[in-house]
Amino acid sequence: MRSEDFIHYYRNLKERFLEMQGAYDADLDQCPIPDPGADHYEWQECADACLDERDHLIRVAGITAGQIKKLAEVGICSDQPHLPRPRSPT
Repeated sequence: MRSEDFIHYYRNLKERFLEMQGAYDADLDQCPIPDPGADHYEWQECADACLDERDHLIRVAGITAGQIKKLAEVGICSDQPHLPRPRSPT
């Protein structure tokens, strides 16, 4: 096959790619959350940093995906102090 047979496909693909890149927003709130149970190989440190920056509930020991989903449904999406914390001993 000749490259002329694919030029229209290539130009369309390139145009859509450049549009997507132009609309890219690096806002973490718009990025998907890395799967905490997955092995991200060389990206593992980046995935861990993303979860840490978001203060993701997966960092709570023993929490399940079902519990995270239920908390998200009522608006609790991070380990921020939504509930009173125990007071420090004085």
